[in-house]
Amino acid sequence: MPIEIARSGNFWGHLFVPGFLFQVRLVHKDTNETKSKSSEVPNSKSDDQLRAVTLDNGLTALLISNPNMETTAISISVNSGSNNDGDIKGLAHLVEHMLFSGTKEFRQPYFLIDNISKAGGTINAFTSYNQTNYHLEASNTSKSIRNINPQVKSDDGVVGYLIHMFSRFFKNPVFNNQCIKNEIKDINEEHLANLNSESKRFYHCLKLLVSETHSFHSFATGNTNTLSSIPKLRKHLVNYFERYYYASNIKIVIKSSLSLNQLQKLAVMNFNDIPDKPISPQLALPFFQTYEKGNLLQVETTKQPKMRVVFPINQLNDSLIQISKVWIELLGQEEPGSLCFHLLKQNFATEVNVFDQLVDFNNLMIFIEIHLTTNGYNNIKTIMRSPVKRIGKVIDQCLRLEKFEFIYQDNDDSSMDELQSNLPTSLFLIETKRWLNIRSSNLIVFGPSTIDSRPMKCQLSDEYYTLNYCVCRLDSKSVDYDSVPEFKLPERNKFLIWSHEELDSMLHQFHEFQGNMNMNVKFKIDQPPFLAEHSQNLELWFKKEFTFNSKCFVSFQLCSKSLEHNCRHLVAVDLLCEALGVALASSLYHSEKLGFSWSIYPSLNGTNSITITLIGINMLFKEILQELIGIVVDELRNLQSLPYSLFMRYRVGLRKRYKKLYEEEYLVQSMAAGMFVMETNVFSIEEKCETLEEIVLEEVVAISLSLINDSYTSIFLNGDGTVDDCYDISHIINRLSNHLSLDTTRKVNDPSSFQPIIGKFRFEIPAATANDFCYFYIHLGERNNSYIRTISKLLEYVTGRNIHKLKSERNLGYRIVSGLKIFRKTMGLFLYVESNEYSYKMLSRNIEDYLHVIESEIESLNNEQFREQMLNPCLNSLEFHNETQFSPDTVFDLLPCKASTNFENDSKSYFIHKSTWVQILNRNYRFNAKNGNEEVDVDLLRRVTRVELLKMFTLLVSPDSESRSIITITNDENSQRLSQKINDYIDSRSLSITSEAKSNLLKINEFDIIKEVLEKRFTQKNGMNIKGFLKPIGNDSQYLYPSKQKERTMGVSRYHHTTDIIKDQQDHLERLEVYISGQ
Repeated sequence: MPIEIARSGNFWGHLFVPGFLFQVRLVHKDTNETKSKSSEVPNSKSDDQLRAVTLDNGLTALLISNPNMETTAISISVNSGSNNDGDIKGLAHLVEHMLFSGTKEFRQPYFLIDNISKAGGTINAFTSYNQTNYHLEASNTSKSIRNINPQVKSDDGVVGYLIHMFSRFFKNPVFNNQCIKNEIKDINEEHLANLNSESKRFYHCLKLLVSETHSFHSFATGNTNTLSSIPKLRKHLVNYFERYYYASNIKIVIKSSLSLNQLQKLAVMNFNDIPDKPISPQLALPFFQTYEKGNLLQVETTKQPKMRVVFPINQLNDSLIQISKVWIELLGQEEPGSLCFHLLKQNFATEVNVFDQLVDFNNLMIFIEIHLTTNGYNNIKTIMRSPVKRIGKVIDQCLRLEKFEFIYQDNDDSSMDELQSNLPTSLFLIETKRWLNIRSSNLIVFGPSTIDSRPMKCQLSDEYYTLNYCVCRLDSKSVDYDSVPEFKLPERNKFLIWSHEELDSMLHQFHEFQGNMNMNVKFKIDQPPFLAEHSQNLELWFKKEFTFNSKCFVSFQLCSKSLEHNCRHLVAVDLLCEALGVALASSLYHSEKLGFSWSIYPSLNGTNSITITLIGINMLFKEILQELIGIVVDELRNLQSLPYSLFMRYRVGLRKRYKKLYEEEYLVQSMAAGMFVMETNVFSIEEKCETLEEIVLEEVVAISLSLINDSYTSIFLNGDGTVDDCYDISHIINRLSNHLSLDTTRKVNDPSSFQPIIGKFRFEIPAATANDFCYFYIHLGERNNSYIRTISKLLEYVTGRNIHKLKSERNLGYRIVSGLKIFRKTMGLFLYVESNEYSYKMLSRNIEDYLHVIESEIESLNNEQFREQMLNPCLNSLEFHNETQFSPDTVFDLLPCKASTNFENDSKSYFIHKSTWVQILNRNYRFNAKNGNEEVDVDLLRRVTRVELLKMFTLLVSPDSESRSIITITNDENSQRLSQKINDYIDSRSLSITSEAKSNLLKINEFDIIKEVLEKRFTQKNGMNIKGFLKPIGNDSQYLYPSKQKERTMGVSRYHHTTDIIKDQQDHLERLEVYISGQ
């Protein structure tokens, strides 16, 4: 039966397509009421044409056709998650993993991953409380799948074949027993990686506050202990799949440039044979009963204290969702008189964030997250009682803002948004009184063992996240529960100058324009960037783009010509950006409500510089830019009279940002360490923190004067505008940079990178969990060399096309990634493996073995096989836009130090702008590449022979090469981590040994050898006990780093040289050693 998207109905659907999150209601529609119901269809942006259909088997499909889409994206959501785990913690998560491990039609594990990686696509999945989502994205192409993988015996198109394989996940997975063991190990390593995530720990604490009888309380990720010990686990997996993976319980979204009819045909051909059964109704219970509210959960930690106030809201309906948006808007303000402003002014907090999370279809959580100071931690009771000042009439302004935002939001973020309207003030007050009071909230606090100056004994422990915690009732005396929280009335938005009537007229124009677009009338202009003006002080670039609601992007950088490059100056620039970010966040808050966003980057390409980006609509762009420049000028002008307390607050904020790197996942830390090793003018976190303690305000003032009075200014404008607009913007920025009046011939230094010496070097990162990791970087050459860039692309493809086999065949680790890494002037390959099972030494060895296998494979091919299996698939992959988690370019991938709350660093439109901007900053000026990639000479690539590739591989990549440059970044070695890994290994195999035996194991100091000892030297008796005395059985002397070890005096790691140094490279060695030792 046909289905129409409408405003009201009986089923919530949250469907994820990479880059798009749709929140829609699907309701049955009587075909006779089509005309009368048409007004209920929500506004759809740009060229999107929508169709919702129900297949014969009951599966619901939402089809989205957009002729401008370069990819086809498909998301499949199963209406079941950890809420149906039962007694097996992590069962739904394990089922999600197992669907990738083979089906009856495609029995080879990870066959879809293999093919989609060769096609330059992406695939992933996640399990939440009440749904499991799988999403795939691949480039649109008419080529046969055999062009991508010659081993496939099919002439189907790439997209159609991949979707067919994807659909088999939900028809007939095989649940192979060996794959079950492998996936349990992966899930365990995923959980261990989560232990270092503060957001995961907070979320787990939220579960601890819920009754043990509620399914939300359960540990959902799973680990070795919860899954390996289950008898007949495969039977439980099959039962779960058959019970919840049926057609009526599955929703899919397909978005593509294909027509709606073609998309419907794809859906019917691939998903109509999924079995169905009667829907099993599931009872939805509130997460928090009355007695489970008003509680305080305190977790003992040595890190900076932080708290989250949680307001649980159930019985969701349209009005409550609408009202919750207003609550977040009011609570999240940063203006004078707001909650954030009050807590910062009282020195209770360094940062305040307000956000919501829809946990299931009926339960919404609103969070107030407060990063506490010591003073704030000792006054939590006061914070809980601190109302935000005054409440007023905010509804009219919010409605006008929503209309404006709808017209000018990005196309890729707007597919299903509805305009909210007619929110009754009386209903708003009633619901606010009901949900937003201390009696209805819970409080989670991470901090020392005292709170409000009272000692609290954390006598409870959590086995999954190793938390020591306690739970008590919130002290709610003297609180008037019947009063409405007093919100500060937002100041009139001076930028919102249109009435409802004027906005309605703009909406009408938008729909007319949209209609023309649907009739294939194209209004898009996309020209290459050109240099509008150039002098000793200025570089002004412009790129023309236009659509009806296109945004303007301006990025500009002030780069000092006179400041010496050292750590002290860079930290001073960081402090200056911290101050500017705080000023802009407060003063430009209203512009964010109109869709304007901004960001600040300090020392973006290793120079003493400040980079600012402003994004917004053309209509108000110059006015907002003038406002921004005025704020920055005033802040710099008044810097000398900055109160000491405010300067200290900036220092605290900057130190927190420095330390935050240690909380990132290991891959992010490894890439940051790689930048530290390979780039000039990059300093370690330790040295920056030490310098931060010493720096004084006068130094920051001196830096600001240098940036104003002697800088090279780079400006890049792209969007809807003219060259005259470009010159106008240059004059506006000149108020800050003075680039039009400076009289200097001093040149700015180009960014540079280190050239690695021949040899193999290792750097260590302190590890926070038991996982080992190895980031293996292979230097290839200069990025300005067209041949190097081109052959590097082929090497990237050849090394990455079978990287998943390190997981599927060698069962090596939970996370395995490979690709190109592009520094300012150099580039190379990287391979990354993370594992709880093996040490970093074993991981490095396996990477070397994998490179040997690739070399042997290239040697074994004849010329025709080389073209068919390697070169042609690589050429085909250049057509695809592989949106990986990390871009190759290190500068492209950097996040701003400060940004507006609505700034989207990974939006498609900003990616396009940033691709050009990074080329300008790095002085490369190659503008054809996208998303941080480099230009590839396709004609040159077509002419590459097997002999050429083998020669390059043998010279630069092969483990047998005597002229390659390798840098490995790994975890450190310490007895605490080793002890944890031993305990995890023993527990996973249900072994029990004496404390004396464990002590002897630690003396081996080599986890791989310890595993061998446990596996080969001992026999298991009585099911649980091992008898015998552990003794070391040798050392892996061939692989250990025996010589030329040197402690770093300022870095995050130790430095090891692992090969003999060739004599003619001794000067390079001395240069690198001077850099590493910080001299």
